Amino acid sequence: EIGRWCGSLEPVLDKGIRLVVLTDDSAFTAEDYANFLWTAFTKSDPASDIHGIGSFIHNKHWGCRGALVLDARKKPHHAPDLAVPELIAVKADEFFSSAELQQKLTGGNR
Repeated sequence: EIGRWCGSLEPVLDKGIRLVVLTDDSAFTAEDYANFLWTAFTKSDPASDIHGIGSFIHNKHWGCRGALVLDARKKPHHAPDLAVPELIAVKADEFFSSAELQQKLTGGNR
C-alpha cells in the first residue's frame, strides 16, 4: 500500500520535500514541534515503517532519491491513547500555576 503510494509520487522527487510523516491525526502532529517528534518517532518502527520515494538498494544499502516516508499511523499492537479526565486536568493546572509552587520552583527568583 505505502510502496505503491511512494511510487506514485516519484514525479515530485525534485520538489525539495525531504520528510513525509503519515499520521492518523495531522492536526495534533502539526500543533507543535513536541507533538511532531512524539508522533513521528514513537509511533513508527524503523524495521518496518520506513519507506521512501524513489527507494533503491545499492550494495546492500537502502536509500531513496526523494522524501523519506515514516508510517506513524496507529498500529493494532499500540496501546490506546491516554485520556486525562477533565477534572484531573483542571486540578493539575491549578496546582502547577499556584504562586507558592512557582516560588518554590524558581527559588523566589522571578
